[in-house]
Amino acid sequence: MKRRDFIKTTAGVALSAAPVLNFACGPKPKKLEKIGLQLYSVRDLMQDDFEGTITKVAEAGFAYVEFAGYYDRSPQDVRALLDKLGLTSPANHTGFNLLTEENLPQTLEAAKIIGHEYVVLPSLPRERRDPGQPRDQRPSEPVFTADKIKEFAETFNRIGESCKAAGLRFAYHNHRTEFQQIEGGGILYDMLVEGTDPALVDFEMDLGWAVAAGADPLVYFEKYPGRFPLFHIKDFNEEMQPIVIGQGSINYTPMFARAEQAGALYYIVEYEGLEDTMGNSIACLDYLKKLTF
Repeated sequence: MKRRDFIKTTAGVALSAAPVLNFACGPKPKKLEKIGLQLYSVRDLMQDDFEGTITKVAEAGFAYVEFAGYYDRSPQDVRALLDKLGLTSPANHTGFNLLTEENLPQTLEAAKIIGHEYVVLPSLPRERRDPGQPRDQRPSEPVFTADKIKEFAETFNRIGESCKAAGLRFAYHNHRTEFQQIEGGGILYDMLVEGTDPALVDFEMDLGWAVAAGADPLVYFEKYPGRFPLFHIKDFNEEMQPIVIGQGSINYTPMFARAEQAGALYYIVEYEGLEDTMGNSIACLDYLKKLTF
């Protein structure tokens, strides 16, 4: 055998005998592709300059917005502005008074014109046992009974039925209050989820408020899969003051990793602080764009 052939042969044997190295490192880390802003975050600016504020939101890189009122603009004007800026608005926070049997048809018509997919109730109507009680003597949390929560769930189903007939979806947004224990019932939030029809009612889980209340969103994703198409994202410092996302104590990585189980479709920043609302909302966006999970 010639020396050249011998080298080729022995090299081949050596390579075939070498251990096979697997360089696969598991699934590629994910990032949020599109992020929205709840316009309540910039409520101080919206009041003074509706069009200019939404323009700045679009220029900052937010892909969609969630309204908290239209500031006396017509649905047609709101839709025209969104189209001009290349934005969409998957949802609007709508007061309970606009979801009554009398007002709901007009509310749904406006939602369809603007292009909303979800009509969201931002909180339960607060009923105090003694409306004349001085403010500093009132309970820090509204008082609800099990029967009242069942009544709310039935109302949600009726609203959801009307929304579905109009080609829309109804959803409910939580704060901390919903994770209180109801005497003679259970956890308020659980009662709402279990008392509503998944075909008619969705939930916009405010992840920040849920964590602040001591709840674990991952437990809810597992217990009620697919019920949470909208996420609200915020952060707090140790004194429970609003802060830029990523600068507080809430770890969003495990929640986003389980987003498919939750049914999440929309990720919406809500900055609740009062200082530099636009700048801090954009800082939240910048952090979330870089976050991997």
